[in-house]
Parts: sequence; structure tokens; C-alpha cells
Amino acid sequence: MPSDKIVEVLLKSIEESMVSARQAEAQRATITNYIVTISAALLAFVVQQRFLISTLPASLFIGLIGLFGILSSMKFGQHYHIHWVRVYLFQKRLDELCPEARLEAIRKESYEMNHQLFPITGKRIKIIHLWSALHISIISLGIGCAIATAILNN
Repeated sequence: MPSDKIVEVLLKSIEESMVSARQAEAQRATITNYIVTISAALLAFVVQQRFLISTLPASLFIGLIGLFGILSSMKFGQHYHIHWVRVYLFQKRLDELCPEARLEAIRKESYEMNHQLFPITGKRIKIIHLWSALHISIISLGIGCAIATAILNN
């Protein structure tokens, strides 16, 4: 029988790691919201100015801020992942100490059920790919605006 103190420490560690993982995701969402808002405002400015050569820096900045977005998203994803790995390892240890809780069996069953309900998004599409696609589209938008500005001003 495991000591109550060990179980308490593991449960507290799981809770802290889950909070940290959620915080990393919230920070990623907040940064992305700022990037989308700034990019949209700059795009509106460039289009309203009809791609004048003076808008080239704004177009390039859209691409640059998209690059910053993808890099920051990857970093926040790394922070998120490390905390969920910790949660998994803490739960694994808790399962060893309290096998009657069947934590590992429940985890595996929940993943299987999730993959059955969502066969395409369950295994094939990772959340980092969706975040990256958004930021890559912002980068592409900035490059496209810069190219349009160059073409229209020649």
C-alpha cells in the first residue's frame, strides 16, 4: 500500500503540470490573436493604399510577424508537450502505486475511443500542424503583398 504522502505529492504534481500546460496553450492562443489582428490591420492598410511602394515595409512586416508567430507557436507547443509528458509520467507512477485505479488502462481506452470517433483528426492531424498552417498563411500573405506591390509599381 503506497503512502498517502506519495499519492498526494503525485496528485499535486499532476495538477501543477496540467495548469502549466493549459497556460502554455493560452499564451500561444493570445500571441496568435495579436498576430492575426496586427496582420489583418496591416493587410487592410496595404490594400486600401492600393499596394503603393510605400506599403512595401508593411507587407514585409506581415511576413515577418508570421515567421515570429510560427516560431513562438512551436516554442509554446514545446512547453505544452513537456508538461503533458510530466503528467503522463506522474500518472504512470501513480498507476504503479495504485494499480486498482487502472489509470493506464483508462488512458489507453480513452485514446482508442477518441481515435474511433475521430479517425482523421485523431491520429493524422496534430494541433501544431494547424497552428503552423495559420502562421504559414500569414507569411504567404505578407510575401504575396510584397510581390503584388513590386509588380504593380514597375
